[in-house]
Amino acid sequence: MKKRRVELFQFNDFETISQHLSRMAEKGWMLEETGSFFWTYRQEEPARRHYTVVYNRDASDFSPGPTEEQQTYRDYCRAAGWEYVCNWNKNEIFVSDRENPVPIESDERVKLENSWEGLKKLVFRNYSLIVVLILIQWASFGWLYCQSPDQYLSNGPLLASSVLWLMLLIYLLFVMVDTALWYRSAKRAVEAGGRCPQGNYRLRKMMACWMMVCSAAAVLFTLWWVLKQENRWIMLPSMGVILLSMGLGFLLRKKLKKTGVSAKRNLILVMIFQLLVMFAAISALVWWGISAIEARQEAGSIPYTVTNNDRTITFTLYRDQLPLTLEDLGYEVDKDIYSYRLDQSSSPVFSKLEGDQDSYASLAGEETWDLSYTVYRSLWSDPLDRLTAEWQERNDQLEWEQPGTTEREDLATLWGAQRAWSDGGREMMIRYPKCLLLLRTDVQLKEEQVEIIRQKLNLDFQAEE
Repeated sequence: MKKRRVELFQFNDFETISQHLSRMAEKGWMLEETGSFFWTYRQEEPARRHYTVVYNRDASDFSPGPTEEQQTYRDYCRAAGWEYVCNWNKNEIFVSDRENPVPIESDERVKLENSWEGLKKLVFRNYSLIVVLILIQWASFGWLYCQSPDQYLSNGPLLASSVLWLMLLIYLLFVMVDTALWYRSAKRAVEAGGRCPQGNYRLRKMMACWMMVCSAAAVLFTLWWVLKQENRWIMLPSMGVILLSMGLGFLLRKKLKKTGVSAKRNLILVMIFQLLVMFAAISALVWWGISAIEARQEAGSIPYTVTNNDRTITFTLYRDQLPLTLEDLGYEVDKDIYSYRLDQSSSPVFSKLEGDQDSYASLAGEETWDLSYTVYRSLWSDPLDRLTAEWQERNDQLEWEQPGTTEREDLATLWGAQRAWSDGGREMMIRYPKCLLLLRTDVQLKEEQVEIIRQKLNLDFQAEE
């Protein structure tokens, strides 16, 4: 009988790992295989056994077998009563059933320097690179927030990934600082003639568990967000691409190990294979997604042809359910010549709703009205401030066409808002504490129509805050 356990050890938890494996052996569970998170145990008769963890620079999860030097080292350990069990990253795990086995590493100074050699590569070299990549990623998030706060904040998976990157950054920095402090205290202890101290395993495990909880929460939130989207039938397979690549890469690594491929070549082949799988899968999904979206749009839309100056132009009329229409404002319109299009996106901190009711019949000389609006809602004011400034700047640059933006107190009073602006034409912006309305229409709104808009777009509660 076998079982798998989640083990959250750090690279230098040598004594903690040894003691843990000895306790598991006393319960009848012997270590068989290690993994990144899951370790496999097989059930045997309970026995008192001693385990030890030794750093070996030649050890690798991609290696098909021990090198000549590794085999010589294992033979030396076997002669001393230690049997090789398995390797974990660059560490090798040995077990002994003797009552008082001779330690493999008796010189604490050599043991510390060997451990530090592995820690410098794993923690400070590899983790430093990841930290730099995370900072670059966060710089891109910051740039996107400054340029388009609505696109960034209304994208649930993007926000979840931002939080996850931040949690990973905190965790990696914790590991690096914790490792540096451990080495400093261990060096002092060894120089004083003592042994290498154990690290704070409880704190390390708590941080690792916190990281796993954050990762699981981010994945579950992304899945929940995707299931709410209309194009979830595209997004769900996209999420599975990464799992597919990781799973196939794991199987390929084990296959190459069995066939005797060297560790370096195994690593390169697995990385190339995973990249090719992801590229092929994403390319197929993009092609399928674009085709499916176009088919769905064609199924939910109607072609409309307009003749203007002997030119024939074909437009697409959409039939989405809008929260606010010209009909709600008391206008009688011919629905057959109007397009009703709705786009919306949201996250727990921000939402964006865009509605357009347009008629292209005006190109043929017919008298029509248009209505277009965008509603932004945010938990804090900075995104709305940025969107307001962006709208003002854009309109002020068009002063040769229109007089630019003007703040109007009478308009704010009419809408029951904090502030309001008009571009002197058909566009206005209404600001509430946690809501921003951008309205474009060529009709003159009356007081009762403004009240209808506030109710239909759920603006009343914003005015009361």
